[in-house]
Amino acid sequence: MSKAKLAVVAVGLVFGFIVGPRVLDRTAPQVTEEIWRTVDPAQPGMTKETAGEAPRYPLRGEPQLELRIDESTTATLEVSGVPQVFTEEEGGRVLRSSLDLGNLSDGQHIVTLTLLDGAWPANRTQFTRAITKDTTPPGVQLGLSSRHTAQGETYAVFARTTEPVEDPWVELDGERIPTVVLDDAVTIRGLTGIGVKTEPGDKRLVVEARDAAGNVGRFEGTARIRETDFPFGGYITLSPKKQTDMLNKSKSKESNDKRSGAYAAKVGLEVPSELFVVPVKGRISSPFGKVRKYNTGVERHHLGTDMAAPSGTPVVSAADGEVVLAELLHIYGNAVIVNHADGVSTSYNHLSAIDVKVGDTVKAGQKVGEVGSTGQSTGPHLHWGMVVDGSAVAAEQWTTRRFDEPPGDDFGE
Repeated sequence: MSKAKLAVVAVGLVFGFIVGPRVLDRTAPQVTEEIWRTVDPAQPGMTKETAGEAPRYPLRGEPQLELRIDESTTATLEVSGVPQVFTEEEGGRVLRSSLDLGNLSDGQHIVTLTLLDGAWPANRTQFTRAITKDTTPPGVQLGLSSRHTAQGETYAVFARTTEPVEDPWVELDGERIPTVVLDDAVTIRGLTGIGVKTEPGDKRLVVEARDAAGNVGRFEGTARIRETDFPFGGYITLSPKKQTDMLNKSKSKESNDKRSGAYAAKVGLEVPSELFVVPVKGRISSPFGKVRKYNTGVERHHLGTDMAAPSGTPVVSAADGEVVLAELLHIYGNAVIVNHADGVSTSYNHLSAIDVKVGDTVKAGQKVGEVGSTGQSTGPHLHWGMVVDGSAVAAEQWTTRRFDEPPGDDFGE
């Protein structure tokens, strides 16, 4: 072999020994680990971690992306064509970036990572992920029916949002009231009772909810509470024994504690979607809220509707619900309390007989007892009461209006 040929072979062997493995490497670099750290939409200020895929919920702020590569590479990172700054560690095997989405519009964007290894020619990998940016708070519109209410009424706050929301709350005059999002995910309902002694006037009303990205939508305004012209009059003469009963604070407290516990019992039922039925056939002998005076010297609002009827007249439940109290009580006599939803209850008092027990489920129109004159009563009648969110309200309002959803024209539809 000539010296020239030997030289070529020698160079070839050396070249193959030095770079051959890289020339023969046709395996593209791979991402072996992917971790996203984002603002937790359910807990603003907290971080949520997602591994192996991009978060499926909309993002706000600067999501943190960490990638581990199986070999050293040269990398470029973009979001919808906008170059991103990142750091490289462990010889380019670990990439970390705080994605800058500030100049991008809300909507879907593509994250693109391009990797080139050290082979000749270089092997190329392109890693892509779709993410959604959302920094726009949901709009919140207050329903027309929610702009006013009155003493002794049930007050429903309905609000409509421009996108699905979660974790809503409603605050009236500085107090939070029970609030839910309805099945359509864009209608908010807060439900409370306005006490007969609540000061009338404009009260601060706030409604808030967050969207899937954690952006908070807010309505802030006022709701007007009108003064109700409750009738005044009526003098009730109690026997000496009933006068003593009325003034027995210990027994009254025991009875009221039982009633309060029953009203607060959780039954997990939905607010009734049907109008309430009147529980007994009889005339109204004392309307809700009437201011009455007793021969004990006590003067107070009548927190129920009295309906006169003969003893033994059937008394029915005004709506579907669960019986949470059924027993003889001080002042109220034989009493039944039915919870129709958490925080929504009706009571049936002074009964001569009770036909249900605690834990029974009842339907609207189902018999729960019979008219009587037990407890502090001067004659056969039903004292029909209602409590919403801890406040006594007029039950008759529920016979003419539903509170499970907003009126049809509440949002100008």
